[in-house]
Amino acid sequence: MQRIDNWDSIEVKEFGEYEKFELGGKKCKIVNVKNFTYNGVEKVSLELDVIDGENKGYFQKKYDERPDNAKFWDDGATISFPSDLKEDKDKTYVKGLITAIESYNPNYKWNWDEQTLKDKYVNVNFSLKEYQGNDGNIYTKPQVYRYINSKDNFKEDYIPSVRTINNGYVKYEEYEKNESNNNNTDPFGQYNDVVEITDNMLD
Repeated sequence: MQRIDNWDSIEVKEFGEYEKFELGGKKCKIVNVKNFTYNGVEKVSLELDVIDGENKGYFQKKYDERPDNAKFWDDGATISFPSDLKEDKDKTYVKGLITAIESYNPNYKWNWDEQTLKDKYVNVNFSLKEYQGNDGNIYTKPQVYRYINSKDNFKEDYIPSVRTINNGYVKYEEYEKNESNNNNTDPFGQYNDVVEITDNMLD
């Protein structure tokens, strides 16, 4: 076996010893901008990372820990939008997003070049997103809220609704009350406040 350099100084992590992600408002930076195609629609993704507080650099750490042949930025810290704005709802959403980003970057003015969004700052709110693990169980991970308020309307203590595995949304407080039921055959039957949304509203 090949000797590992600096063996004595390597940090040891015990099972279950992972960084806790605090939900709510975070100061973030757009670290990367990518163009991609999803279901035939040209889209733009903004990859975010936290720039202060206990979770500073959280998503960069996750990226660095992944093997070289499987590098990807966590979708929980990615906001995407269509680049071809044909529908009014898309136009409204993208204008709101761009206007918010401009409010956090006083010297920046949108010029219809998405690459200029890289390295810009924006405050966002994180909640949770459910996903199914390889073992069939349901787990959660941080998920940035799709809609971003401008600087004057940002609320740091706001935790948005949780995105469930069936693409419905449950108020965070209600979700926390029912967290112990997530392993039921139908874990969503007990929620009274689930809002169904259409695919074109999702990233």
